Amino acid sequence: MKTMWRCVGNLSILSMVFWILVHPCYAAWPEDDFSSAVVDPAKWNVIYNQPATNSGEVTPTEAGELMVAIYQRNPVALPQAYIESATTEGLNSWTYYSGIRFNASNYNWTAVHAGYYFVMADGTRAFLRFDPYGPAACRIRFGSTDIANGPYLWRDFDYELKFSWDGVELKGWYREKGRLAWLGEFTIFTSFFTYPKTLQIGQPLEMGTSTYDDLNLYLNVDYWTGTEPEPLPVQTFEDEFGYTMIHPLKWMEYDMSFWSNTGSQQVDGYGHLSTNIFSGNPNYASAGIWLQSNGRMPDEDWIYYTRAKFNATVAQWGRSDLELGFTFELEDGRKAFVCFDGVGTGCRMKYGTDDGTNAGPQLMDDYWYEWKFAWEGHVLKTWYREWGREQWLGGYTVFGDLATHPELLRIGHRDIVACPSYDDISMNLMTDYWRKQP
Repeated sequence: MKTMWRCVGNLSILSMVFWILVHPCYAAWPEDDFSSAVVDPAKWNVIYNQPATNSGEVTPTEAGELMVAIYQRNPVALPQAYIESATTEGLNSWTYYSGIRFNASNYNWTAVHAGYYFVMADGTRAFLRFDPYGPAACRIRFGSTDIANGPYLWRDFDYELKFSWDGVELKGWYREKGRLAWLGEFTIFTSFFTYPKTLQIGQPLEMGTSTYDDLNLYLNVDYWTGTEPEPLPVQTFEDEFGYTMIHPLKWMEYDMSFWSNTGSQQVDGYGHLSTNIFSGNPNYASAGIWLQSNGRMPDEDWIYYTRAKFNATVAQWGRSDLELGFTFELEDGRKAFVCFDGVGTGCRMKYGTDDGTNAGPQLMDDYWYEWKFAWEGHVLKTWYREWGREQWLGGYTVFGDLATHPELLRIGHRDIVACPSYDDISMNLMTDYWRKQP
């Protein structure tokens, strides 16, 4: 643990004079990677309050994370389960970082949540927390006396957080693990007359509940540190998928299945990546299955080629709400995509960004096409042709922006959406390669 004493930071003259007169400087909050088999008592106090059959736990995991779990069963007080810093911050400026993953067994429960709580020197509390929301998402909420809504994030997905106190404002940011740019810049708390003194992580609030519904809620914390985590390296990558397992140095695998709505992704031993989605239960979200590049794409011109074919069962024909394809996650957090859905008789290409979708050509289902993707002059374009043909067709402009660029590649599901019906739907995307030559 890095231990140090910090002096007064970037305060206004008025607040600085006030705090120097009445408050000393303190030691910093502890830094921890939570890799020990027990919570370090020199760094953290572990606090529980478990009424009736509602319970909670705080425990390190074998994966080197701290897991905070809340189990809600009866309409009595919610359990408290959290760690509290054994040392306190003073009136200095600071910046800390943390890695998190949030999950819950139920959704749309804003009464049960967990997150990061900052107890001020005057006893007030500010927070950035995560609420279950929807079948596949959670929502950032932040504030103090007033609560503001932040963005929706994936459940059971690795994110990194950044917190900063400049002497007047407490702010928070987030990003997907491995990305470069910090997003959000939420103003959590503002004051000239107090400061964050004690840190609590988990569920420290004393609250009641009025439901018998069961809920299991989990907040997994990877680290708490004053050192900014390194993003994924910038690299070019190619893959022929010519082996018996997905290459862990090239790709990260994501599988978010929801009960009977499932999916799979594997190499088939013949040089193909096979992505499958199965849906048929509208009570839950459709599965989210994709590979994500294990490295960031460079902010310079590039061209890649692939070969792919798509097919879907008849129940998916004419539908545009489920799709598979190629998604480029942009540095500013948006997405650009070239995907395939079941509009028409089983295979239509479409392209665009989070801001809008454009209809592409109707293609033959279960038929190989070659695809060309080019990032040139801050414009992303795509072309296609039947396998073995010479002429490239299309030249569709997928996205263009001078201020951002494609950072990560995703193959598979573009987004997690609601399952549309009880109809049994199956989709498959076969990908033959990803390389810089056709």
